[in-house]
Order: sequence, then C-alpha cells, then structure tokens
Amino acid sequence: MATALRPLLASDDVFEASRAASGLARQKDITDLPALLDLVYRLSPADGGTAGSMLEPLRATLDLAALAGPEIVEGVRSRARTWRAAGSAARRSWERDQDRELDVLLEAK
Repeated sequence: MATALRPLLASDDVFEASRAASGLARQKDITDLPALLDLVYRLSPADGGTAGSMLEPLRATLDLAALAGPEIVEGVRSRARTWRAAGSAARRSWERDQDRELDVLLEAK
C-alpha cells in the first residue's frame, strides 16, 4: 500500500496528497518522514500554499515523527511554525478556524 501512496505525495491535488500523507503515517514507516515533511513545506505559506492546506499533512507528519522521538516532533513543529509565518499576516475570516487548529498542533509540549 505504501508503494502506491508515495507517488501521490507529489500530486497537485491538495486533498489527494494530504490523504496519501495520512495513509503513509498510518503505515508507520519512519523512512517516509522526509517526504511528508517536504509535503508540509510545499503546501505551506512559505511555498505559496495556505495554512489550511498544510493542516492534514502536518498532522500526519507529527504522528510519524512521534515514532522517532520528542526532539524530532519539536523539529517538525519548529519548521512548520517558520513556514506558516512566511504567509500573509492578513487572514481571511474562514481561515481563523484553521489557524486555531495549527496553533494547537504547533504548540510546544
């Protein structure tokens, strides 16, 4: 199954790529962590995406990173905070809920 999901991470369809990331995280193969982290970056404001589009792949990446340890989780959070901050400071009203969800995911534990 993982072999079929990995190519989908490169999809231009945010939903498809995000679902592939979630599926790979459920497979619990830590070697997929760099590819999931790359997807979070690609969908983040730092690379022209939005905070909302990075939510699902970030959840998947954090789940997989948890298998590697708390320092890896914090490294993922730190990068995601930086990539998120690269976006416009002005948020649309429909993005507020997504911003709150990101705040929870990126909160230092």
